[in-house]
Amino acid sequence: MAELTWKNPPDNGGRKPGHVYEDEAAQLRESPGEWALIKEFPAEEADSARTMGVGIRQGRYWAFRPAGSFDAVTATEPGHHDKKGNLVQVVNVYAVFLGD
Repeated sequence: MAELTWKNPPDNGGRKPGHVYEDEAAQLRESPGEWALIKEFPAEEADSARTMGVGIRQGRYWAFRPAGSFDAVTATEPGHHDKKGNLVQVVNVYAVFLGD
């Protein structure tokens, strides 16, 4: 049997692992039916954005449970200008609280 290495996880802004997006979900619960931008991804991370949207809908994130109480969509949109002045595309994840 391998010996364990005992140490604390890295600081993640005071949130417990697995309990990310608690603040965002709480705000959505206060305004049922209102869509909000949850996270912006660089265009090259579009798969991650889509995975997050599915995770929200299916309740994979603790904060967005029970499954089916939130909906989420992704949208590719113009983001910001890079150092060369080019408009950079981003993929945004939007979510809405539907109710329990």
